[in-house]
Amino acid sequence: IMTQHNVSSIAYDRFNSSQLVINLTGEGVGMTPFGQGFVSMSSPTKELKRLIMEQKFDHNKDPVLRWMAGNVAVRQDPAGNIKLDKDKSTEKIDGMVAAVMALGEAMTHEPDKKIITPGMNLLISG
Repeated sequence: IMTQHNVSSIAYDRFNSSQLVINLTGEGVGMTPFGQGFVSMSSPTKELKRLIMEQKFDHNKDPVLRWMAGNVAVRQDPAGNIKLDKDKSTEKIDGMVAAVMALGEAMTHEPDKKIITPGMNLLISG
């Protein structure tokens, strides 16, 4: 999968992921911790929002990701940073959070390049 999709690294939530990180690092996969707070999540969440508004976020008509997107609320801190939140929902939003993390990881590795250029969509495929 890493070579088929040109994946250079995987962002992961530090909470309870030690064994997965050990296993994947042992396989030569680049692993990057990604915080779940406002500071880490704000920029990629804003970028994902922009892509959605411009109809450049293509989830390949995945019904599970569509369901998760419907469970998402956006929370803002006093500084104007935003992140995805379940609000009072008990349903899952993990796929949407993973999309934000992947976008944030891509933004980190390509800081001088636009991740999505004109005429290009962000494709999430399961």
